[in-house]
Formats: sequence, C-alpha cells, structure tokens
Amino acid sequence: MGIRSDFYAGADAALLRPLNSFGPQGAHLGTDFRQAYLSLRATGFKKRGIDFNLGRQNVPLGFETVTPPYRPGYSLGYFSLKYEVGSTAALSTLHPTEKLDLVTGVVMGYNTTFELRGRAPAYLTRALYRPNGDKGTQLIATVFSGPLPSPTTPGHLGRWQTISELQARRVWTSRLHQVFQVHYAVDVGDPATKRSSATQGAFVITAIRLNPKLFLNMREEWFADPHGVRNQLPGTYSEATLGLNFEPTPWLNFRPEIRGDFAGQKSFSASLNNVGRRNQLSITFDLILRCHVFGKTR
Repeated sequence: MGIRSDFYAGADAALLRPLNSFGPQGAHLGTDFRQAYLSLRATGFKKRGIDFNLGRQNVPLGFETVTPPYRPGYSLGYFSLKYEVGSTAALSTLHPTEKLDLVTGVVMGYNTTFELRGRAPAYLTRALYRPNGDKGTQLIATVFSGPLPSPTTPGHLGRWQTISELQARRVWTSRLHQVFQVHYAVDVGDPATKRSSATQGAFVITAIRLNPKLFLNMREEWFADPHGVRNQLPGTYSEATLGLNFEPTPWLNFRPEIRGDFAGQKSFSASLNNVGRRNQLSITFDLILRCHVFGKTR
C-alpha cells in the first residue's frame, strides 16, 4: 500500500487546475494536486496480484504527460494537449501473464477532484503487451469512452465520446528509443455538425542518447480536426520538434527546444499584427531544479 501526491503551483496549475480547484483563481497563478491517490496491491490473481489506484491521477492515455518534469521534452504534442487529462479515477491493473498487463477503470470525467463531470463517468480499458517479456518492446492499445472523457470546443459536445489509440514503444539500442502512435476519436451526436465528428492523428517520438548526460529528442506529428471539435479553427495541423535534454548534475535539467508548427489553414496569429498564418516557429527552453525535501533516496 502507498500514497502518491503531486502538488504544483504557478501558471501551469492555473491553466490545468480541475473543475473544483482551490487557492488563487487568477489566470496566471493557481494551485493544484495533479495527483493524490492511494495505491493498493491485492494478491491471488494467478499469483501475480492486482494493482489498484484510487483517487486523482493521470489517466493512462498516450505517452507524454502535461506535468513538465515527467516528459522527455519541453513542449507537448497536439494529442497530449487535447486528450491527456487528470481526474478522479478508480483504476485496476491485472497481470494475466508476464508479458501482458490489463488496465480497466472508471473515470469521473476529465479534470475533476472527487466530482463527477457530465451525466455519467467514463470508462477506460488498456492492454500492454511485451512480446519479449521486458520493456524493450511494448505494444499498447487503449479505449477511453464516456459522455465527457476529454474537453471539446464550445458547441461540439455530443452524446458520447470515444478515444482510441495504438502505440508501439521500442528500445532499439541503449542509445536509441522510439515511440509510435496512431489515434482516432469520435464524438457521437455532435450538435454543431448534426452527426458524428471524428479527429485523428499520428506521431513518432525519437530519443537519442548522445552521452550519459545528454539526450537529443525529436517529435513529428500530424493531427486532423476537420470539424473543429478540439481546435476552434477546424483543419489539419502538424509539428516538428527538436530538443536537447541536458542533465549535468542529478539536481539540474536543462531543455532547449526549437519547434515548427504547420497548418493547412491560417491558424496561427503573429504577435505584432494578429494576422493569421499557416506556419509558426518557436524557440523555448526550461530549467528543472530537483531536491529531496524529506531525505535522500538510494
């Protein structure tokens, strides 16, 4: 049995805080427990046991997480921005064999803390298969379905949403890791289109270890939202990101990044004249400082 709690404050917390948040309510400063859950392990299922997580937690969908210290690069891809959510959930993980894990659970809608969003909860099923019995190769399939598992743009909330993904993770060598994903989502009964509206996309993430302290990260992604269910401007989007992950000491992480976004329509606004453009270039970096508050880890 264990407890995990991830507390953070600042601009990210103001943007991502849940429906019933606490603390400062401004647009630039907020507080949030991104995760606060109880973890239990029950024995007896084919002698491998069942793991339970109960409480507010990251929903296991996709590869990246919105919490910056726990993702390989600085920026997020379109899939993570539109679908990665944290919520109050009850999730169980079964281990039928050494090669297979099955995750099932109930989620109280996107981004809530012990409060139901929507008329009913959402339901998640995920299968993780390791052909060789280790994490060198992982094949993952996920279905996340409910009346409100993820946010939609105004006017597009239908009767039921289903998000599905197929993912492959491969450690080719000690220096080269890759993640491949395709995804498809459908919103049934979209009131704006008077029918079902779909979004889809794919991405690949590549991490190259240049030396023990330096990684080169790349992400290429395509995202299609022809009805404007996830983006206010409907259309197609793609991005290519190149970044470094430099950790000179265990307590310091430096991540510079250059990213190009490309759209099939004029979706991006220039900062000076607010004229819509099809392409956008951004150069960013962040610093992550780590410390042990309650003692050292071994």
